[in-house]
Amino acid sequence: MKKMFYIFILLCRFTILYANESNEAEFGKANNLYKENHFEKAIVSYKAILNSGYESSELYFNLANAYYKSDSIAAAILYYEKAKKLAPFDEDVIVNLKIANLKIKDKIEQHDEFVLFRWVNTFILTKSADKWAVQSIFSFFVSCSLIVLYMLAKTIGRKKLLFTLTILFFLIAFSSFFFASKNYTTQQSSNTGVLFLELVQVNSAPNEKATSLFEIHLGTTFTVLERNGNYSRIKLQNTNEGWIKSSAYRSI
Repeated sequence: MKKMFYIFILLCRFTILYANESNEAEFGKANNLYKENHFEKAIVSYKAILNSGYESSELYFNLANAYYKSDSIAAAILYYEKAKKLAPFDEDVIVNLKIANLKIKDKIEQHDEFVLFRWVNTFILTKSADKWAVQSIFSFFVSCSLIVLYMLAKTIGRKKLLFTLTILFFLIAFSSFFFASKNYTTQQSSNTGVLFLELVQVNSAPNEKATSLFEIHLGTTFTVLERNGNYSRIKLQNTNEGWIKSSAYRSI
């Protein structure tokens, strides 16, 4: 039984190593095709890697570049946004996304957000939820260790120092836990889409006979608030809301 178990583990490791090597080879092939200006073929290779279950900001970024060079602006924005989701502070991703957005017809100004909230949200996204969680656990164990040292300390000066450090690390642990939770919730609840049709009328209700409120064009990015049958209620960056068919966009 043990031999079968070890064989199974070895087979799993071999499969993972083979998949990684295969993806690396395919990624190199796709990059070479891109350098040779064979953008459509590069797209096929990049998407083959995605279909294998692998994803990374670099893969999404290169795929977006290939779509951009192929004049598929909506697809380029979609994959730049996917890359940004994994690497929110990557300058190359941010710059290229801005350039791609210059190509779309709708120039929607973002609704002003309270500065303090924007700073806090930006700070929370500087680390992944996992890193915040690790920092929280580490700080908690440090604070527990400091409590033990506090109890063993014999001088008032040392007790005061250890008490202060205990409170400090406890606050770091608590705030890091909060940031981890907030980061995870934001990533999970973030449901955005990119329009893939040239022109769509945004209606007041989820049906074709509803009043048309405004129109949006190819490549426009928005938040998906809810779904009702074949329709989705969306919200633009300027806070305008309405209903469109779910088939008109792709989720990021």
